[in-house]
Amino acid sequence: MMDMRIFKYEIGFNTTLKLPAGSTILKVAQPEDRPYMWAMVDIHAEREEERNIHIYGTGHTLPSNIVHAKFIDTFFDGPYVWHAFEFTGVEW
Repeated sequence: MMDMRIFKYEIGFNTTLKLPAGSTILKVAQPEDRPYMWAMVDIHAEREEERNIHIYGTGHTLPSNIVHAKFIDTFFDGPYVWHAFEFTGVEW
């Protein structure tokens, strides 16, 4: 039986998290002094999977494998604008 919840995770610029399998990343934002990610998870999932989240600033050089990443969200920190991506199945 699935029991879905939305949880908040503190993340950095290069973060690997273990989330319940099949979790859906919903949002990345910086409501305080550090970025957070919200994900919808099944708390009864039988296994976990690693999720690789990377954050890049506007105007920063992006890695060549960014074309294989999934865009998650753009968020703001004062004058700075950041962009979060998830890398799956590729070296990062």
